[in-house]
Formats: sequence, C-alpha cells, structure tokens
Amino acid sequence: MLRNKIVYLFFLLFAGILSILYNVYFMSVVFIAVILLPFFLMGITATTLYFLKTDLELLDTSARKGDPFSVAVLVNNQTLFPVTKLTIELTYKNELSDLVKKEAVTLALDLRSSRRIDINLSSTHCGTIQFQIKRIKVYDYFQMFRISKKVNVCKSLAVIPPIHAIKEDFIEDKYNIESDFDTDNFSKHRSGNDPSEVFGIREYREGDKASRIHWKLSYKQNTLMIKEFSEPIKDSIFILLDFYLVEGERKRLYYYDGLLETVLSVSNACLDYGHPHSIYWCKENGSCIEQKITEREDYYGVLDVLLQEDAVTHSYSNAFNKKQLLSKDKATHVIYITTHVTEEMIAQASREWYGTLLYVFYIKVDETVVSKELHESFTMNDVILYEILLDDLKGSLGKISKR
Repeated sequence: MLRNKIVYLFFLLFAGILSILYNVYFMSVVFIAVILLPFFLMGITATTLYFLKTDLELLDTSARKGDPFSVAVLVNNQTLFPVTKLTIELTYKNELSDLVKKEAVTLALDLRSSRRIDINLSSTHCGTIQFQIKRIKVYDYFQMFRISKKVNVCKSLAVIPPIHAIKEDFIEDKYNIESDFDTDNFSKHRSGNDPSEVFGIREYREGDKASRIHWKLSYKQNTLMIKEFSEPIKDSIFILLDFYLVEGERKRLYYYDGLLETVLSVSNACLDYGHPHSIYWCKENGSCIEQKITEREDYYGVLDVLLQEDAVTHSYSNAFNKKQLLSKDKATHVIYITTHVTEEMIAQASREWYGTLLYVFYIKVDETVVSKELHESFTMNDVILYEILLDDLKGSLGKISKR
C-alpha cells in the first residue's frame, strides 16, 4: 500500500503542477478530482464493508484425530460495488491448548455476489477446536488504504480420539458376585436363567424345558416357541481416570490424547465382551463426574465433557479415594487409567478397594522399564498392571489379555 500512496502523491503533485502551468478550467477540475479521489474511494469502501456479510460452515461437527476436515468461509457482497481485495482473518485453537493459529483468506468479489472458500485442515490432538472470524478488511480500488471491522463469527468442531481394538476380554471372572446380588442390568449378548426378564424368543430345540414354552405365541405361530431368559450382569465395573498431566504445552496434549484413546478403547472392549460399566473422574475444582456406559451412544456424553478445557488438571484427582465414590461399595472391578504410578498410590488403592480386583493402565511416554520395586508392589497388592506405550497405543492395547 505504501507504494500506491507514493504513486498517488506523485500523481497529485503532477496534477497540481499542470493546473498551475495551464491555468484553465479543465486542469483545475482534474486537480480537484485527484484531491477528492481518496475520500470518494473511502466512502465506497466503507459502504461495501458495512453491507458485507461473513459466516463459517462446517460440514461435520466432529472428526477423528489426524483425519482431514473442511472449514468453509462464506462471504456475501450485498452492494452495487465490486470488491477488488478482501482479507478475512480466521483464527482457530484447541480449547485444551493456549496455542492460537491463524489463516488469512484473501479474495475478490463481484457486485451482489457470494463466494465460498474451503480450507482443508487436520488436528494432531484431540479436543474442541474453536474457529472464529475476528476481523475483515476491505481495500480501496487503488489499494492505498484499507478499512477493517471486528466480527464475531464462531463455530466449533470436536476432534475425537480413535478407538483401538483390545482383542481379548481381560476382565477376570473370579470376583463375580453371587446370584443373590440384586441388579437391574442384564446382558444384551447372551441369555441366562433369570425369569424376571425375557432375553428373546426362538423356536423349540430338543432338550428345551417345557416350562419355557411360550404357549400363546406357539399357538399363533403353529410351532413351539421358547422363551429365553436373561443373564444378570453380576460384575460392577468402574473405570477411573486420573487426569494428572505433565507441564508443557505439547507434552500435556500428547498425554491427554493417550488418556482419551485408552479410556475409550477400554470402554469399547468392555461393551464388546458384555460388560456395562461406569466411567468416573474428578475435576481440579473437586467436583466428580460419573457416566454410565451401557451402549456406544453413551460415549458422546463422556466426550462432550472430556473435550472441554476444564477437564484437564495438573494435580492428582485422587480418583482412588473411595469416600468420593459414594455408592461404589459393590464394585467388583476397578480399572485405573493414569500417566503416573507410585508405590504409595498402589498401596492406597489396595487399602481403599480391598476385595475388589484392580487393574492399572499405566500410560508411559517411552519404553522405560518399570522398576523392580514397583513391580513387586503390584504383585504384593494383587494389582494387575498393563503398560501402555504412548507412541504405540494401538499395539500396546492390542496385546492386552487376562493375566
């Protein structure tokens, strides 16, 4: 723009000299027109900017970590003046991070027209990405100056973690509660012997008990139909998250990705093998959240909270504190997912959850071997340890099996 201003000043000087040398009406009009030109252009630019409308459009409200997604910038010029140069400042940031990134979109618009600019992006970390158009700038036709205005157009997109397959049911059976355990949860995967709830109806097979014949339906179908009773779920499984995260922007997001991918993979495996459960964690302000998981749609409720900024803490959530868990006295299995373990932590867990089968998923950044003393602490307290390598979550989770 500086060069254009200098050119204009030379042109103004040249017009002034000509109007002096040639003292005629025409040259005076030209000189005055050159003087008024910036004000005329400023009026057109300001009018265009006032009636210019911008918006953001996301084709999807969520995307997998690492997958590409598209953000569309929509611009509508409602005036009779074309726009030769328009700049839109687009900013976006992960709510779990302080790092703000910017994109400058430059375009031209014809009179009474609209344009759509698609920007392809991807995120290497999970979280909620906030997109915002903060400012738009319109340049005059000779690009000597620009006029800008602040806008506040926002959209958000959830970047969700991938789920890795756990190929074997790692939940031990020996801690199942006996049949007198009162439960309202029944398996959706297999039938049982509890007559309080019907699992399904099928045709008669040799060996079926006569007491299970559905006589009314058999009469309608003109063949013997058998009622399959439900199987009570005797396990009470809790997945506890410890959101202690190391300091440092990149490491913090790196560990948080590992926590999210691990908890969703473990939760998904529990459902695959017929184990409804609850996910439980504490925030830094002391409040605690529990989310029951009986089907995959329940994941969305968990993600809505975990992808927000206040889920991240820098101190231990003390998730092993049984006093905070109120009605969790009947827990048969506790799965603890953390990025940090100590002998004191394991000893506390063993005391707080005596009689409960404990699993610890220890997420670590490298292949550092867990110390002999720590291994002995796990063994002595009868706690099952799974070491999860942050750089190879898929491989580490895929190797999990019963001890």
